[in-house]
Amino acid sequence: MFNFKISKIITTLSLAFFVTAFQTPNLIAANKTTIEQESTQYTRVAKRPNVLTTIFFAASAISGSSALHMPRGMYMQAGCGNKDIVNVLSFDGGTSGGICELVALSQLEDRMGKPIHEIFDLAVGASAGCLDIAVLTQPSLSDSSKPIFTPSEYLEIKKKESGKIFSKFRLLPSLFDPKGPEELYNSYFGNSTYDHTTMPRAACVFDIKNLKTRVISSKDTQNTYKTTDVVLSSTAFPFVFPPRLLSPLNSGGAEYLCIDGATLDINPAFNALIKARELYPDAKEFRLLSLGNGIAKGSNFCVSASKEFFTYLDIVTHLLNLDIDPYEADISQALSAAMGNNFIRFAPVIANPKAFLGVDLNALEQSTIEYLKTNKNIIPDMIKMLKK
Repeated sequence: MFNFKISKIITTLSLAFFVTAFQTPNLIAANKTTIEQESTQYTRVAKRPNVLTTIFFAASAISGSSALHMPRGMYMQAGCGNKDIVNVLSFDGGTSGGICELVALSQLEDRMGKPIHEIFDLAVGASAGCLDIAVLTQPSLSDSSKPIFTPSEYLEIKKKESGKIFSKFRLLPSLFDPKGPEELYNSYFGNSTYDHTTMPRAACVFDIKNLKTRVISSKDTQNTYKTTDVVLSSTAFPFVFPPRLLSPLNSGGAEYLCIDGATLDINPAFNALIKARELYPDAKEFRLLSLGNGIAKGSNFCVSASKEFFTYLDIVTHLLNLDIDPYEADISQALSAAMGNNFIRFAPVIANPKAFLGVDLNALEQSTIEYLKTNKNIIPDMIKMLKK
């Protein structure tokens, strides 16, 4: 447990350093016009846009293309059949380990009486969200039409096994040996490939050679990757784990040197929508459910967290120039403006510092359950959107 707590501190401080390193005056000036055009079209422009949104649009400009403007039908991927309406699930990355998302998804499954592969047409995750999506869509050995775990089953397993990811502390060349998570992920996926799944899925990885987020799809016809390799690539957080070389099993496939898929896109909702448009080019309507790790809330939150963790949360908050949650103000607002009632963002308000930071996973689960009890319309609203 000691290593698990320390990893939370290092992870967040590393993220602060990595993100702020990208926010240079020259970068912003060189791409000012493109950033303003993107922001005007896809979001109600905030009076004080946060760092991560600026980076998202700047990275798009650097690459020479806008992901949001990519035309349909230009990708070497197998289609997913004809559908008029496409339901898309997006799982955030983050240090709280997907507990909030799993609680919500478990209740959604129970209320709808269907597994997620019958509710959604595509599931996309970044970092820890990539791991969660991979597990929830991994076929069972006894029945390939069913996943190895339901959300409720995986929630219990995750609370017990999440510490194994940070079990091999070593300092150099990274804080933790990747053999820890590799052993855990192999126990879930074995030698299976990413296209072996109960439903179409995709994972965000960050290509450090070309400085861009890539979305690895189970429907990719040109590249075959091991599921464990995809997940390790998407969860290779800088300094905590070494970069991961994502190599295809087939000859002539694309190879990427990757770090954590949440480096620029901790909320992969934009990428999820883009990928859905690629896979379902003839669809008339897209509905997107974005599940997040929660929002730190409460006047004493940073004070309490500082006492627990040497003020690191407060430091990060100031470094990133954030209010509470950087994604609620911009990414979710942009998608709400573009999609209207076909977009729902779930990010429960978490007042318990230990819960929000992912140290006490049981407390985080209970905080999420209480939030859903207090806000009784959340799950019914999800059902209404996905069924209509």
